[in-house]
Amino acid sequence: MNASWNSTIEALSLAVPQWTDQPMDAKFVEDVWKVGVRVRVDEEGIVGRDEIERCIREVMEG
Repeated sequence: MNASWNSTIEALSLAVPQWTDQPMDAKFVEDVWKVGVRVRVDEEGIVGRDEIERCIREVMEG
C-alpha cells in the first residue's frame, strides 16, 4: 500500500485528515465516494467535540 491509501484508510476509521495528501483523500471520501463528511476547524485550527458530534450524527442519521 502507498501512503495515500494508508491515509484514506485512517480517514475512514475516524482519523481527521489534515496533512499533505490527506485533504485530497478527504475530498474523495466526502464528494466522490460519499462515505463520510468533512470536519470544520475553528479559527484556531482546532476541531472541537461539537463538530465531531455533528459529523458523527450526519453519518449516522443524515
